[in-house]
Formats: sequence, structure tokens, C-alpha cells
Amino acid sequence: MVWPFNPKAIGRFTKFLPAHYAALVLRPGADSQWVELGAADAIETAVADWRLALTSPRKDADAYGRSVSGLLLRPIAAYTAGAQQLYVVPDDVLNLVPFGALPAEDGRYLLGETDVSYLASSRDVLKFGMSPAAREQTLIVAAPAFGPPQAAGRSGSGFAFAPLPGTAKEGKAVSSLIPQSRFATGAAATGSLIRNVHGPAALHLATHAFFVGPRQAAAESAEEARGLNMPDRMVRDTSPLLRAGIALARANAGKVGSNQEDGLLTALEAASLDLHGTKLVVLSGCETGLGEVRAGDGVHGFRRALAIAGAETLVLTLWRIDDASTAELMTDYYRGLQQGAGREAALRSAQLSMLRRPARRHPFYWAAFVLAGDTSPMTFHVN
Repeated sequence: MVWPFNPKAIGRFTKFLPAHYAALVLRPGADSQWVELGAADAIETAVADWRLALTSPRKDADAYGRSVSGLLLRPIAAYTAGAQQLYVVPDDVLNLVPFGALPAEDGRYLLGETDVSYLASSRDVLKFGMSPAAREQTLIVAAPAFGPPQAAGRSGSGFAFAPLPGTAKEGKAVSSLIPQSRFATGAAATGSLIRNVHGPAALHLATHAFFVGPRQAAAESAEEARGLNMPDRMVRDTSPLLRAGIALARANAGKVGSNQEDGLLTALEAASLDLHGTKLVVLSGCETGLGEVRAGDGVHGFRRALAIAGAETLVLTLWRIDDASTAELMTDYYRGLQQGAGREAALRSAQLSMLRRPARRHPFYWAAFVLAGDTSPMTFHVN
């Protein structure tokens, strides 16, 4: 995002014009290109409308997506034509755009034309392949035993996490594809288990997740919340790393006694995990890629926390996902990884496979998952 400067203006408040978005296109062996995209207000409105349509399979998301494509893709099309890999370093609300789901000129999605992944900075490509070796086997945590919601007037976490049948299926499928992995479910899917990891080859969490924005209402309908009710205290909290969380065993009960788990792993806690050597972290839950978006400073949530913790590649979600289709997509993803596909290429293949199915074609089912970090193939082997 840029603020055009008017050198002829008089007065300190009139020198900078309204914000605009611009793209800096870097290509191997070619000069960089600076392209103005347009007024920030118009782009942000179009993005907000499209994101709203993406969150429901009953809405025509492509109609809104074409407007966003015209604003973001068309101005740089001449410089990106034929690209086999597109790395996006987004700013501000563009961090929340699933670029692969943007309709291209011929009606296909951008995902069908090129691999798309995200970076916090363009210099991150220099670090690809430079991380230390994994030190522990892959850990898969799925379908925790949240416990019964607490009755009114009783102590508890304030949450009401409903069971997610698809996550149990997902965890079993992923663990079967990685024979030497550890699999924790039910009462064993605890926060302490995750806090005590030391560089697992991969970390896969399939459970409820949330991010509470500063202006988000605490109460939502059961259909919108997918069985998740937000306590008021989460809305009032001012730290975005404490407003992003993952539900684990005993999440509904909350902390009871000084030695008990509270059932939640916040982004702030995730930032202190030992993930140096971890090639892949998949947070297969709702809105794990959201956070407080700050111009020039990325997304303050799990996206930032896990990068600080040392994870090489992240797969996160941009909206509330469907339980059953997510299990299918994740099974295809890990199968592709085991067959030697790159971390982004395997995700793209799983997404393309899903959108070819008429019942799953809407981007709601497949486009929420985005990959940030190293895109190369990986191994789950531990030395």
C-alpha cells in the first residue's frame, strides 16, 4: 500500500493523497516492474464483498471474484503470463485474499494456471532449504475430547465446542499415510503434548480454531458458528495473539485447579513452540490464517506466531471450513506429499481435484486453504 505525495499541497494534512495499492513484480532475469493497482478503498470494498461470497456455497463467488481479478490480476497480466510459480507478498487486506481462487481471463481459476503461494517477504526465498533437520516424528492431533459445555452459572471456559466427526476421519487418514507418525485424539489431544514438541517433521492439528476480531460480535447463530460460541472476554481482549486459538482436550471445561489444562492453545503460546526443523505445519481448523491485519506488518495471529516458532511452511485457512470436505482434501494433500510432490503443488493438486467434482466446485470447499513458505518437496523422515 502506498500514499501518493502531492508536493504542491499546503498544510501538513493535505500532502498525502488517499492510499493506493501497487504491485512490484520481480521476475528471474528481467527488470522489476512497478504497477499501480488503484485506490485502496475500491480494492478493499471489492475484496470484502468477494470474501463474504466465498464463505457460503450458496453465493455466486465468481461474480465478485471477477471484479477483484480486474483490480489485482489484469494490471500485471503482461508480466506474469506463463509463470509456473507465483509467490505473493501481500500487504494489508490482501493477506486475506485466496489468490488461487481468482477467476482468470478465460473463466478458469488462477489455481488452474500456476502454483500460488505466499511469503512474508520476497527475501524469504533465499532461506528455502536452509532450515535444520527435523528432530522428532510427525505429530498429528485430531478430534480432541472437548468435554460437555458447562451449564449456565457454572465455571468453565465460556466456549461451547461441538464435536467434529470429520476431524477424526482426517487424523486417521493422515496418520496412515505417515507410518512413523504419532497420532493423538480424544483425551490425549492436549495442549501440553503440543507445547512439548521439539522440531517434529510435521505438525498437523485438526480441530476447532478461531480468531476474534476487535469488532466481531460475540454471539453468532449456530449455523454460522458451526457449534462454536464465543465468550465475551475473547472479544474484549486487546492482543491479537490472544484472540487466536485452537481447541484441544477439555476446551469446554476450562482450567480447573493449578495443574489442569485450560484446553486452548493461543497464537501467543504457539510463538514459543520449538518448531525449528519442522518442515510443515497444517492448522486444519476454521480461520487459522486470520489475525489482525496491519499495513506493512503482516497478519498478527497464527501466521506470524508459527513463523516465529521456526516452522518452514504453513498451511492455514481464511474462513470457516466444511468438516467433511476438509478431511477429503487433507487426505489427498498428504498422499501427494508422500508421492514426492512439492508442498504447494500437492495442495494445488488436491484443490483442483476437488473443484472438478460438481458438488465441491464452489471455492468455499477448497479455496480457504493457503500455503505460506517453502514450496519444495519434503520428507517426513527423521535422522
